[in-house]
Amino acid sequence: MSNYSDRTEHLLTKLRCLTCLHQSVADSDSLFAEKIKRHVVRAIRASKTDEDILEELTRVHGPQVLWRPPHKGFHQTLWYMPFCFLLLACIRAWRRLV
Repeated sequence: MSNYSDRTEHLLTKLRCLTCLHQSVADSDSLFAEKIKRHVVRAIRASKTDEDILEELTRVHGPQVLWRPPHKGFHQTLWYMPFCFLLLACIRAWRRLV
């Protein structure tokens, strides 16, 4: 049984509570977190893999349910934009000096 509880705890720390500010599902006592906890326990007992469980929750609640959502598509663009602007500012400043 310890293996189930360890696995459950590990998965719950990878999930963000959507009703709490900056809390994982493991740390939250909200109704949303309790619902997700029950879902994860049922999925583990049904012998689903961690990836399957996370994929299903992402499909239902969106990527924001993951504590570390994947950086792809528009989200990846948002992550790289500040660096691009900094690079452009450095190039402009260098051209003014030359």
